[in-house]
Amino acid sequence: MTMNCNNLTFTILRPSSYQFVSYMNTDALNELAELIYAQGIIQSLVLQQTCTQQYEIIVG
Repeated sequence: MTMNCNNLTFTILRPSSYQFVSYMNTDALNELAELIYAQGIIQSLVLQQTCTQQYEIIVG
């Protein structure tokens, strides 16, 4: 199923359980979040809805 979701909150997104990066610098992550908030996401995200009504980032 394909959905066009233009407005999702960050609180319902979580990394994929297959993500190989297990640690990310908090300062770098905050800087990235601020950049996304200011400019938006340039590339598309592929998400999968979880059983807890969150979305797991598959690609992006």
